[in-house]
Amino acid sequence: MASLDLIKNFDNSVPSGIAESALGYVGRGYAHLDRAKLAKEEKQKLSEYRDVIDSWNRAIAIGLHTVPAIMKSVDPDIHYLLSVKLMESSGNLHQTITDLTHTIKSDSTHTQSYIKRAEIYEELSVYKKAIDDLTTAIEISPEIGISYEARSRNYLKLRQYRAASTDLAVAIEKRPEKASNYYNRANAYRLQSKLDLARLDYLKVVELSPQSSLSKLAKIRIKEIPETLVPKKEKPSKWNWFQKSQE
Repeated sequence: MASLDLIKNFDNSVPSGIAESALGYVGRGYAHLDRAKLAKEEKQKLSEYRDVIDSWNRAIAIGLHTVPAIMKSVDPDIHYLLSVKLMESSGNLHQTITDLTHTIKSDSTHTQSYIKRAEIYEELSVYKKAIDDLTTAIEISPEIGISYEARSRNYLKLRQYRAASTDLAVAIEKRPEKASNYYNRANAYRLQSKLDLARLDYLKVVELSPQSSLSKLAKIRIKEIPETLVPKKEKPSKWNWFQKSQE
């Protein structure tokens, strides 16, 4: 009942000092979270989740530093999970960017928020921002391989092939059994004219997943490469012919 009363209090006219209290909006968010747990219909549950995020976004904007240390504050993990769930139900990518930006403001080391926001930027073709987010994610959690994979995709989109192949080398080190990383690095090498290295990676794709569609594509690329790798035979010069005739 206390949580429901908290929501009602915010719906009524209150002094501006209280209405703009970060602590108050934090509490309101938790009250909506409690209501979501009681909701029987998915639509109502999602509506409550939206109210949780809106309340917490407001608290974050005001400043969580104003919330006393002994009091419960915004939980970045819950904020992130609800933001993603709302995105999956609504498909509103721009709103999700806003929500995840608030998650990051509440916890600047929340790696998953950077990775997810980068994923959305990539979908929206905003590759530079995606790279920036993934770079931050790598700085915070260098052990997470998917960050290198994702950043390499964005580098490829921007035709930064050397950077892409460098990231894919790390991704392959972390997941040596993943064929797609070899295929993508092979493409990056091919576009840098490093055809011998590209061929080796394409062969690795065939070895790891011989029956896959990726393997079929790799075989096509392999057939294209040998002709460019075979050195052209030099035509014998008249001088060489003369030397041989004197032997």
